[in-house]
Amino acid sequence: MALPHSLFDLSLNTIVQNHLKLLPSIRSLPGGIQCDVYRQMYNCGHLKALETELTCFENVTKLLRASERRLLLYKPLQSLCDSGINVGVILCEEYSCQVLQYVRLKDCDRCQKLVPLGISLGNLFFEMGWFYEADKIFYCVLQLCKELDPKPFKIILFCHTRLLQIRTANCQFSSAKDSYEQAVELASQLESLSSFPVSWIPISLGKCQLLFAMNHYREAYQDCLKLLTQVNSHLPVKVIVDILRIASKACVVKRKYRKAEYLVTHAVELARQHFGEQHPTYADCLVDYGFYLLNVDSVNSAVKIYQTVLDIRESVFGENNLCVAMVHEDLGYASYVQEYSSGEFENARWHAQMAIDIISRIMPQDHLLLASSKRVKALVLEEIAIDRDLEEEKLDEAQNLHLASLLLARQAFGEDNVQIAKHFGNLGRLYQSMKRYHEAEEMHKRAIEIKERLLGKEDYEVALSLGHLASLYTYDMNMYDQAEQLYIRSIAIGRKLFGDGYSGLEYDYRGLIHLYKSTGNFVEMLNYSHILERWHGLRENQAVAELNISAKNYQKPTEKIIQDFFTQLD
Repeated sequence: MALPHSLFDLSLNTIVQNHLKLLPSIRSLPGGIQCDVYRQMYNCGHLKALETELTCFENVTKLLRASERRLLLYKPLQSLCDSGINVGVILCEEYSCQVLQYVRLKDCDRCQKLVPLGISLGNLFFEMGWFYEADKIFYCVLQLCKELDPKPFKIILFCHTRLLQIRTANCQFSSAKDSYEQAVELASQLESLSSFPVSWIPISLGKCQLLFAMNHYREAYQDCLKLLTQVNSHLPVKVIVDILRIASKACVVKRKYRKAEYLVTHAVELARQHFGEQHPTYADCLVDYGFYLLNVDSVNSAVKIYQTVLDIRESVFGENNLCVAMVHEDLGYASYVQEYSSGEFENARWHAQMAIDIISRIMPQDHLLLASSKRVKALVLEEIAIDRDLEEEKLDEAQNLHLASLLLARQAFGEDNVQIAKHFGNLGRLYQSMKRYHEAEEMHKRAIEIKERLLGKEDYEVALSLGHLASLYTYDMNMYDQAEQLYIRSIAIGRKLFGDGYSGLEYDYRGLIHLYKSTGNFVEMLNYSHILERWHGLRENQAVAELNISAKNYQKPTEKIIQDFFTQLD
């Protein structure tokens, strides 16, 4: 028996059924209820009416004050954009026109009212992944504030900081640096005035996010440690969560896994308690939890987490949003790693292609966000081609994708960057599959040199490249002495970081078994055959343990988490 609808649901359905007659009255409802009405109109397919309502600037300004209820508008707004109604551009143009009009008229009262409105509108666009529109709005607010007298310096500082975050997320690193420098300069000036207390935390958070996005992991880690010491219960929960998230990611790339788990699980729990399990902030935390799981070799758990994130984000934003594209990429790569042993890569290929398709519709074709998605698809295509007796067409497509990704990464980062090394390593593996062995060797050596210099000689990424070069020497170039030393180094790093059950050890063990068989060293061949058998037993036990890893969380106060982070964890 179906449960009876609430009075609110019945009223909502009645309004939506008669929306054409009631649109003027709908606009007089409280903003939160309006959001419910518009979401139900979307659910019922009334996009034409929604176009009228959600492109009306005065109407949208009221909805922006609806706090968390405005989340209901994300999917309708994205749907309008998908249908060719670029709501973000329309609202940006209207806001810019009003700013110009009232500045020209020197109408100070209207100009001051436009400031919080612009901040709310810019935040909406930023949350939806509409970075260009968000950037334009906050830049406009910044220029508006400079026309006011007295100047609202704290708001100007906030705009610089928000632009730092937006431009970092949009991979506009040079502009993000400019915003950071302007924020620091203004904050320093304000700090010298006793009447203007300044919180450096948002600026420091933005700097950490920028450093991490540019793959400057050592600096990001050090700055995150400083930032963690400033966390206290008086900060907004969203700020605390964001600090824990970026610090956990910095710990992951520095291979401080216990520290990373401690921070990210607390961030997940905080977000769940304060925002709920269908909120974008909770999904963002899960993305970073998935990143941690993938890096500690809990691949099956990572795939499950990313699938949960995809479900949440599609529910909030729809299927064609940039935030959805990014988790498709994450899920594509995690699925690629998960499916590596089975050889069934269609799921990984589908997610990688979805990411490319969505980003290509939204972003310019030379945007850096496309580089990573193309890299994932190239990795998948290479494995599919290998399974199909080196299908030339797919290998050529993989090469084109890798080279396009490398070009985009070079434009963004230059030559001396971890991402460049990863691209070299990917090309090395591809050239090995294409039987271009000397080119493959060159790529792997360049990858190892950059990784060792930037990450240290015992980093996980170094071990990957060592194993790949060893595979090339073993299976294709008969350089067994060099290969043996590379395998031994790779195994030592993997065991040190992840233990004896680390999944990557399988390929090194199999490589050594093949090497010793080829050289007639049957004693060592049998030795590593036994080691591989023990490894299989460890992997079976680890697979069972993985099933419960996502249930971990911490109920301690944040201050206690930070204290334990510095005093009790390695």
